[in-house]
Amino acid sequence: MNEDRYVPVGNDVYIDEVGPQPGERLKRLVKPACYAALAAVTCSVLYAIACFIRDGQEVAPRATCQSNLKQLSLAIYSYQQDFDGKFPPVSVHTTNYTTAPPYAAPFGWADAVLYDSGTMDTMNLSTFHCPSGTGTYTENSTAYGFTDFYYNGNLSQVAAGRVEDSSRTFLLGEGNSGTDATTARYSYRELPLQWVNDQHSPAWRHLEGANYAFVDGHVKWLKPGQVNPQAHDPNGFSFQLRHHAEARRAQRG
Repeated sequence: MNEDRYVPVGNDVYIDEVGPQPGERLKRLVKPACYAALAAVTCSVLYAIACFIRDGQEVAPRATCQSNLKQLSLAIYSYQQDFDGKFPPVSVHTTNYTTAPPYAAPFGWADAVLYDSGTMDTMNLSTFHCPSGTGTYTENSTAYGFTDFYYNGNLSQVAAGRVEDSSRTFLLGEGNSGTDATTARYSYRELPLQWVNDQHSPAWRHLEGANYAFVDGHVKWLKPGQVNPQAHDPNGFSFQLRHHAEARRAQRG
């Protein structure tokens, strides 16, 4: 110990009469800054890893969900071929309906397309559900839990040829609030407003978005803000329909 610099004032207690040197002062300032920077970088890396893991875990369920929507779209297309090119009604039989396979007297649109398409051997109850959904499946078409996918009720018994801009008009969407009537008649005419703003809603299910099937048969992932529940917008996506006749009137007007 340098006795010219450190003066004893008690047992094992000394005073530094010179004080910290310029280099030591810099070290005292730089060290905390380095530690803070290192901590920030570490947090950023860990966050990026967590996001990567989350996104990776979500890829498979989202892909399965899209595949299921595609299968249902094809089943609806098959239904149209047998019913003068019309979309299925939301409600089929109001009385004397069957509630179990093969659904010869369908209760709603979902069991109607399942029976008509003759796909009972290739489609099962899981086809009507997204893997990211909650709840249990049931084969009872009148019970909650028959389908997690909802039908665009505006299409009920509408001729496909009357729908303009089919690539922007929804056919099916996914999810339910937990209290929706998810029977074979499960449908919506517009995206519930509370779903748009609630990040825990089905509209945010897959990486802050959800899957939708369109009238033309393609399936697309969209954020809630991309769904337009108002009048049909050719620049957006909507449940609302714009028929060819309406388009002609708009052109003449």
